[in-house]
Amino acid sequence: KHVPADAVTIGEEDSFMKALCGNDIEEISLPDSVEQIGNLAFYNCRKLRTLTLGRFLNELGSDAFMNCRSLQAFQISAGMQQETGLKQLLAQRMTDVEVTFVKGNSIVGKLFYPEYEEDHDEIGPAHIFAMSIHGEGFRARQCFQNGRLSLAAYDEIFEQACAEESEETLCRLAADRLAYPVVLSGQ
Repeated sequence: KHVPADAVTIGEEDSFMKALCGNDIEEISLPDSVEQIGNLAFYNCRKLRTLTLGRFLNELGSDAFMNCRSLQAFQISAGMQQETGLKQLLAQRMTDVEVTFVKGNSIVGKLFYPEYEEDHDEIGPAHIFAMSIHGEGFRARQCFQNGRLSLAAYDEIFEQACAEESEETLCRLAADRLAYPVVLSGQ
């Protein structure tokens, strides 16, 4: 449900109204029943670090996290193999993101999605551009099938990541998978 910023009262007097954004919010927990998040929903929440939500998210508006420079964690109330809106969330974040899966009060899984960069190079006078992507974070964000995380596909990125990512990134990728080895193969 969308609540207009001018409907939120902060302070003792009804005349004092303030939008909840900027440096005011560091964590947001949405109820499990939230299915949609609108365009620019968290615009300019510069200090927002963590967003917690349920598994029923099925629509995420464009630029929902514009200027959310500190957003580095999603917590999903679901198992790692359940259908969630995680792919849509990750599609709007090119920076490092830690995703924690929670059922009840227990962590049942954790994954790290490293940052990646996109470059657009002009290759002709007719304003034709070539896009190049650097970093395994992009491939990690594609590991979904029918709205469900494909852990096998996620695990396959590790070999290429060994050639391209830093030791710190590799340790974060491996540590999360080993700590929560849901359908982790011996390979």
